[in-house]
Amino acid sequence: MWRLISLAAKTNEQMLLEFKSLIPFVESLEEVSDKHWNQPIAAGKWTVKDIICHLMLWDKYFYEGAIKKIILREPITTKHLDLTSLMLTL
Repeated sequence: MWRLISLAAKTNEQMLLEFKSLIPFVESLEEVSDKHWNQPIAAGKWTVKDIICHLMLWDKYFYEGAIKKIILREPITTKHLDLTSLMLTL
């Protein structure tokens, strides 16, 4: 059920197919019980829910700060981020 995707350079078409292939996996997450969502992956580690939320919010931040600006042909600013503060605000 779970698999990793390759991050090797690909054509746009290959990347779209790869991401499209993840749709069944994402849809399958609806079937995961609350017990599993709230269970840490190991002692002292984040829960599955924490990890998924972290990735989702990081993707949202990256989309809004870079991808969206590229699409709209807006300038992208680079600056040093205090990632600890950033994670607390997301």
